[in-house]
Amino acid sequence: MKYASFAKLEDLELYRSVGFDGVELDSCQLRKLDDGEFRTLKQRLKDLGLEVCACSWIMENTVHICDGAFDREGWLRQFRRDAARLSELGCPIMVFAAGPIRTVGHDQDTARKKEIINSFILETAEVFETCGVKLALETVCGDYTDYLTALSQSAQLCQAPKAHNLYLLTDIRHLVRAGDEPEDILRYQDRIIHAHIDNPIDRARHLPLPGDGYSYDFFLRRVVQTRTQWISFECHDEVHWLTQGAASLAYIRSLVEKYQAAL
Repeated sequence: MKYASFAKLEDLELYRSVGFDGVELDSCQLRKLDDGEFRTLKQRLKDLGLEVCACSWIMENTVHICDGAFDREGWLRQFRRDAARLSELGCPIMVFAAGPIRTVGHDQDTARKKEIINSFILETAEVFETCGVKLALETVCGDYTDYLTALSQSAQLCQAPKAHNLYLLTDIRHLVRAGDEPEDILRYQDRIIHAHIDNPIDRARHLPLPGDGYSYDFFLRRVVQTRTQWISFECHDEVHWLTQGAASLAYIRSLVEKYQAAL
């Protein structure tokens, strides 16, 4: 298992100093770089020895797939450019999360909206496949959206005829806050290719640490049985990275190694 952190481009050196093997980058930041800036980023990552395990933030949360003004074809063209850049970075996974962009509401139009979202996700997976990048659908709990809020629902979409490049991501925050079944991680382990971790007790995203009031046992014991090669720390609200980051990384690594040894 390798370990990464969500990272803004301006903070790459911080995560290298903490000891992470790689980073999960912000796609919205990447697409704003011109070609020269992108080449500089590639060299910077190489010099730091950081792999890009995945990219997230596939779209800004202000965009909505079911909006009448949504530029579906324009976004698919943008994803083709994104896929080429991810391939250049050696990044194997694009994450499709962004809960607010896929809300459907609860009215007579809900079923149609679900179909619009489903078909867009499947088309997106096909676009990224052209560059050898897998699309990992992230189940997002009801704190952020009202659709695809359970791992079982996301897994059902992965069974669609055109879903051969659509995979699953399991996130401890959403699993816990949705009251999802932990055994679903094992039930869908063949489709799970990525994992996110933080402390899921409250809305703030903090580093997982010993004695922080939460046990990561149920999550990590199951994650090590999936196809996941990376665990990304999604700890946007943490302010003590320099003092606590290495301790958190060592803690989670020790748990994973213990569960791997027990397999």
